[in-house]
Formats: sequence, C-alpha cells, structure tokens
Amino acid sequence: MATITPTILQNNQRKDGRWVVVYQLSHKRQSVYIKTSNLIRESNLNKDKTIKQKYVIDYLASEVKKLEHKIFMLGMRAERMTAAQLKAHILSSDEDVDFLSFCD
Repeated sequence: MATITPTILQNNQRKDGRWVVVYQLSHKRQSVYIKTSNLIRESNLNKDKTIKQKYVIDYLASEVKKLEHKIFMLGMRAERMTAAQLKAHILSSDEDVDFLSFCD
C-alpha cells in the first residue's frame, strides 16, 4: 500500500529562509516526491528537518488524506502500478476536463 508523508528535502530551502514542503509517495520500496506550494519556516522544523508544529501537520494532513483517497479509489489497480505511475495518476486527476475537447 502506498503511503504519503509530508517532508522537507535538504536542497529545497529558498533564499528567504523558508523551506518547500514536498509529499513523499512511497510504494513498493520506491519513493517519488510531489511538489507543493506550501512553505514552512525553519522555526517550525526540528534539528533533523522534520516538521514539529502540530498545527502545520494537521493542515497538511487534510491534503494528504485527499491524495490517499485518490489512490484508494484505484483499488487493486494501485498494486500493479509503480510509485511514478501513482504520482502521475494523482497529478493528472487534478486537471479540469475541457468540456469542448471532451465533446469532440
């Protein structure tokens, strides 16, 4: 079963001192990262660069639940997919369907 964990990568620090939060998608001993627009200050990180503030984790948990729900809706098909394929599915399902293209 795939797991999604909010994390901070060492090379994702911005010039203003904030860190970009990424979601680590782990499946079948493979990991891929999903970029987010969420930023976190260094004061909200532990010394080992893990997120320590409960309200930040709670905020990110709602987004993680949405992503996990998309994987859950795949059912058994998810077991035949790689981590990269699951990432592509999650990101592609966020796109809006163009009605005119759909009608053609």
